[in-house]
Amino acid sequence: MKYPNIMRHGFVAVVALFLMYGCRKDSHISDLKTDAIILDLGNPAADGCGWVIRVGNIDYKPENLESKWERDSLKVRINYDMMKGSYSCGIAANIGFSYIHLNDIRER
Repeated sequence: MKYPNIMRHGFVAVVALFLMYGCRKDSHISDLKTDAIILDLGNPAADGCGWVIRVGNIDYKPENLESKWERDSLKVRINYDMMKGSYSCGIAANIGFSYIHLNDIRER
């Protein structure tokens, strides 16, 4: 009669796995906060790359930057998630930026 005990532990393990994997964000890689600079890299229609956010020496393409934040060289503090995929721009789309999703942005 050891089977009911094994089944109970198996059930608990299945529920734990469901909770761990059922609640994860598939499109997000991490949740980060940092100082950044908003930059205008030119009009995409003229082979520019549009608005990007520079963190350290790496530029990212924000998927949800509101127009009120589109000010070149604006220093901000952001809370963001890294997203899967990348944005290509420039002549022959030879420049690529990782996407980020802005959760919070504040001028510094």
